[in-house]
Amino acid sequence: MSNWNATAFHHGTILQAGYVVDDENSVIAANLNSSMFTALLMGIYTAVFGGTMYAYLTRQPSKHTLVPITVSLLYLSNLAVFSIQWYITKLQFIDNDQSRTTIFLATIESNQRLTAGVDIGNTISLVLSDALLIWRCFNVWSRSIRVVSIPVILVITEAVSMFTGTIAIAILPPSAVSLRVQMGNIASAGVLMSACTTIITTALITSRIHSFLKHQDISSRKFWHIIDIVVQSGAVYSLSVVFYGAANIVQSKILNVRTFIFVLWINFAVPLAGMSTTLMVARVATLSDDTNISTPLHLTGIQFKAHSTAYITSKDMSVPLYTCSDSDAAGDTEAEMKKTQVLTWNKKISEYV
Repeated sequence: MSNWNATAFHHGTILQAGYVVDDENSVIAANLNSSMFTALLMGIYTAVFGGTMYAYLTRQPSKHTLVPITVSLLYLSNLAVFSIQWYITKLQFIDNDQSRTTIFLATIESNQRLTAGVDIGNTISLVLSDALLIWRCFNVWSRSIRVVSIPVILVITEAVSMFTGTIAIAILPPSAVSLRVQMGNIASAGVLMSACTTIITTALITSRIHSFLKHQDISSRKFWHIIDIVVQSGAVYSLSVVFYGAANIVQSKILNVRTFIFVLWINFAVPLAGMSTTLMVARVATLSDDTNISTPLHLTGIQFKAHSTAYITSKDMSVPLYTCSDSDAAGDTEAEMKKTQVLTWNKKISEYV
């Protein structure tokens, strides 16, 4: 790799190198291919978003509108970022099509205001995803502020770091090299905080559901499927965010063509993270009608006639009648309380997770 002669600003960092023809071709190809891949991903995201909204609104009739509103805002923020990236690609390949070198220079010298718009849109997407996950955790934990205090602090710090770093990079003069790099590192730290927030919140949600199932001695495929969905979505989201944050850090430390190409390709990370959040909503929404729950209610210390056992199913939310003596009236109350608790949890999981 040759030493560069040109100085290019991208995402608040400086690339200094003397480029050769192979470098130009590699960067231009990576820019074009990543743009095409991001466009394909956004097309898939659009289909996923439409299907999610249909599934949630038709199968999860609820007074809670926060989930569909947040999912819609998340999609719109990703769509806005994609539109800006599309316009940047147009500037690079159409407005600077005089030669391969002009396209190359336009690629590495992206307009800072447009780049800031992309970064702000990505920040909004990450904050929305984390806020929605924290809200789910808050409700699953019976609205316990203490439980979600750490994720809330993390998401606030994440938002402040990313917005501060991005805006500072956009308004600082190009000559303030070291300060721009520092602001870029602050923004990158905010991105990695998003991954930490997701991991912690996902662990809290799954542990809460698991402890409920264990405490109530419940065997429910639906709840276990929800745990699986939450973990899978959190894993995809966290990996996407880690790659996105790593790209921002690497480009400020190692300044060469290879790292620049890596940064170009990592543009798909944020829409992928948004799509994983949207998919989780869709998968949980479709579980309510497709998965039966058969929950035996073990009532110790209560004598029923002829081996009577009570069951609840998610289809009709009812318990088959059983016969008991008058002395077992207290047992009826305990059974009804336990049945109500399980059904309440079923409703809570369906609405909030």
